[in-house]
Parts: sequence; structure tokens; C-alpha cells
Amino acid sequence: MRKVFLLVITLVLGVSQLALGREARLVRYPHYNAGRVVFSYLGDIWTAHENGQNVQRLTVNKARDVYPRFSPDGKWIAFSSERNGNLDVFIIPAAGGTAKQLTSHSADDSVLGWSPDSRAVLFSSNRGEDFMPQLYLVNTEGGMPWKAGPDMGVQASYSPDGKRIAYNQKGQVYWRKYYRGAYQTDVMVMDIAAKRFTKITDFEGLDSWPMWSQDGSIYLVSDREGNGLTNIWRASEEGGKAERVTSFKSGDVRWPSISADGKVIVFEHDFGIWKLDVASRKAAPIHLDIAAETQENASEVVTFSSQADDFDLAPSSRRIAFSIHGEIFTAPVEEGDIRQLTESSARDRNVSYSPDGKQLAYISDRSGREELYVTSADGSAEAQKLTDIDALKFNYNWSPDSKEIAFTASDDTLRKITVASKQIAVLDTSHFGNIGSPAWSPDGKWLAYSKSDETRTSDIYLIASSGAEKTPRKVTFDSNNDTNPEFAPDGRKLFFQRIEASGGNTPNSVQIYSVGLEHLDRDPDDAEERAESESAPPPQTEPGAEGAPPRRPPGGERRPHMKPKSTGLA
Repeated sequence: MRKVFLLVITLVLGVSQLALGREARLVRYPHYNAGRVVFSYLGDIWTAHENGQNVQRLTVNKARDVYPRFSPDGKWIAFSSERNGNLDVFIIPAAGGTAKQLTSHSADDSVLGWSPDSRAVLFSSNRGEDFMPQLYLVNTEGGMPWKAGPDMGVQASYSPDGKRIAYNQKGQVYWRKYYRGAYQTDVMVMDIAAKRFTKITDFEGLDSWPMWSQDGSIYLVSDREGNGLTNIWRASEEGGKAERVTSFKSGDVRWPSISADGKVIVFEHDFGIWKLDVASRKAAPIHLDIAAETQENASEVVTFSSQADDFDLAPSSRRIAFSIHGEIFTAPVEEGDIRQLTESSARDRNVSYSPDGKQLAYISDRSGREELYVTSADGSAEAQKLTDIDALKFNYNWSPDSKEIAFTASDDTLRKITVASKQIAVLDTSHFGNIGSPAWSPDGKWLAYSKSDETRTSDIYLIASSGAEKTPRKVTFDSNNDTNPEFAPDGRKLFFQRIEASGGNTPNSVQIYSVGLEHLDRDPDDAEERAESESAPPPQTEPGAEGAPPRRPPGGERRPHMKPKSTGLA
């Protein structure tokens, strides 16, 4: 009986904890009115009492609902929503109800606040009328928006009498710390009727989110103490020296807003929302325990169509590997199951089967920078990182025996890595730009690639894959750009693309050419060697030595010659 009683208590406690929910984090864009706070959480609009109790969800929409603001009379909440593809202005009764759309424009309309009489919503939007966003008003009854006064503005707040407006003309993104430059934010005040402008702050850094209070001060967020630290400050509405209000030693103060009576400021800090009593200057967090699902389902079914970044067909032609939305998959060509081989926040791309079909190579930034990885083609083993080089990885190709990979990187270097030992060898470098994608010869002894010379024209080169040769052999010598070499199956020819241009950077055409790779004793295009060959006596053979090699002509032994023979296929 005791065990049953303890079990009942445990179940009751568990259910109670579930009912209480958990403390909400990443609560965004708060605003305060008469003991209530409105905020955005999970992409929807919520309200709660200032003690964190009586949490209510006002919107439930797959779209992102942000920037909520109470009307000064407390009857409405304005917010921006992208439910029609971009941010438009909406309003909803403060007690809940049906949302009403006020603007419809292809530009983002970001709600900033209200006119003091609660009849119009103030928002910022870049509608193409100038190179910077402008401030607009839209009536709660609908109709066309009109300009609020300033010629540009990103954040703004009306004076209590509505005759003036404090605003930021421009501004760097709030998360860019330590910025000092021409795009910094200053607080300006416009007398709307007189069209007179006054600069309130002139700090070279961040002075953002101006908030006009009833006490004749304009509150703002500034990092003027240095070290990228932001706090709430205040300055007189007539200008002058700013005074610090909050004293945070870590974290950021973001997205503050002031109540209509000017007594309370709420803001984001430490992934939650805080409340500042303006009179006492005391700030305290508002704890919100929200019992809500943070995702729609434990699993998600996603359909992708024509969005693959790259792909590769397996050597057996039975499966295809591809990367899509940063993950690696394999799929059957005819029948079978799709396999997901990677799943992380990293971007995995440029997937390629090994020639034996047992492994897949790909490039991933899961370590914080792009590196080359390999994994089993069936997903049975963990992926292994092959490289640790501080450079972007460009192109790579497997060796025919699936034991090595040749790759290029943004440091203009051609390298070869042995997959089993992860040993890397540098084969060639370029002083005049990137090296093109390397191609292996069928026997795995040579690599062909393109690189530029001092004329900035790319030619085709060959180098031994063993690394024994330190100087590559130049195969093409044309004034046009030669790229993308590929060996013929028998290794006797090298195909490549030639970008033909008559002048400038625009090519007239791209043609396919081939180079015959023949081992010759003489250069047939050399007139002196050709004449010498024609005047040489016929080869002699020793008696009984049928098929003996020809005797070399007078003049000594000559060096073998690799003669490229170009033939246009276009």
C-alpha cells in the first residue's frame, strides 16, 4: 500500500511540474502597459502580468509575429507579421481576438510604436523611396500609410504631446559590437510642425532605441562606456551630457521600449526580459514559466524538389549520393530506401563516391571551417575528418584505387592525402590564382590540372602523383584559358575545355580540345631534328637479332620528348 501511495505522489508531482511549464528563454521584443507585458515567443504574440503570471497566447500562426506594442490607451496591440511573405503591420485586441492587417507592401514594415492618441501605428519601412528606411504612420481603420515627418529613420518614439519625434536616422546592426564609423547611430529630434531638427547625441558609437519619457528625458541604449558593453542611458530632450541609468557588467541590453506613461522600461537581457522602474532606476527580471510545445512534432516530414546542391552516381549505378540543405543523402536509382548519412547544423556539400563504391567523401564546416571528410557509403561508420588546413576546400577527386584523394584549396595549393593514414603531400602551388580541379590518370600515376601563369592565362599541367617530381610539366601553351582536363580511358589523350575570347573578359565560345600524350625521341615540329631524322641511315640489326631496337643516329643520345598534339573537336 505504501508503494502505491508513493507512486501516486510521484505521478502527481510529475503532472504538476508539467503543468507549471518551464522558464521561457529567448523571449523577444517586450512592451509594458498598466501592469501587463506583451512579448514575442516561439514566433507568436503573448501577454502576461508583470509578475510573470497569467500568461496568454494571442496569436497562433506558422508565420513570425514580432515587435508587439500596446496602444497608449491599452486597447490594442500592434505587431509585425510575415504571414503574407514579408513583415506587414497588424493589430489585435489586447484581450485577444482576430488580427487585422493594416499594411500590404513587399517591403518589411517594422512596428515601432503608436501615435499618442492611439489612432495610428508608427512603423519603419524601406519602400524604395530613398536609400534608407523611412518612418510611416497607418490608421487603425486602414487606408494608405503616410510619412511621419523625418526623411529617414529606423527607430523612433513620439514626445508625450505628439509634436516632436525622437529617432535614429540610420544605424549599424545592434549585434555588431565595437563599431565606430560613419554608420553609427545618433539620436535626433524633429519638431514636426516647424520642421526643425536637433541632434541630441553625437557619440561615435551606439546610441539606439530612443524612448521619450514624461520627465523630459529621452532614454536610449549606448555602448559609450567601451568594451562593447551596452546599458540604458538618458539625455535631456534639449541635448547635453548623457547619464547612465543601468549598471550591467555583462550581457547586452536590447530592444527596449517605454510605457505610455513613461514610468516603466522593459528590455531584453540575458535571453529573458527585464523591467526597469524609471523613478527608482531598479531593474529586475520578469520570470515567465510557459507550458507550451516548442515544436509542432517530434519528427518532421520535409519534401525537397529540385534543390540539391550537388550529386554523384555510385560506380554500380544503383544509388546516387547528393547533398541538400546541408545534409548528405543516398537514394536508389530504381528501388530501395533513402538513407540520410549526415545530420547536424553544419553544411555538408560536394559529395563523391570512391571508385570502389565503399566510401563517400564530402566537404563540411562542422569543425568551424571547411574540411574534407569521408564516411562509409552505407552509413554504417562514423564520418572521419581527413584534413586540418586553414583554407577553403575547392575541388577534389579520388584516385582510381580509392586510397588517395587529390584536392585544391583557397591557399592556391594542390595536395594529395592518403585516406588510411591521413598523410598529406603538397604537389604544386600557384602564385597567380587558384588551381583547377585535379584529374587522375587511369593508372593513378599522374594528375592533370589547370593553373594560371604570370599572364593570368590558365594552361593544363601534368605532375606525378607520387610527389617525386617537384616541377610540373606544362601541356598547353595557348593564349586562351584551358581548364577542366580529363584523361581518356586508355590514358593516351587528355581532353580539356578552351575558353576562346577575342578580347575583354567575355568568351566568344567554349570548345573541347584533346592533347595526344605520346613518348617521342624527337620533337616533330623542330626543323633541325626533323632534317636530322630524314638524313639518318636506316637502322641496322645484328645478325640473328630479329626485331632488335633501332640504332640511334650520330649526334649522341637525345632526351625523350612528350609531344602534345592538339586537335579541335568543335
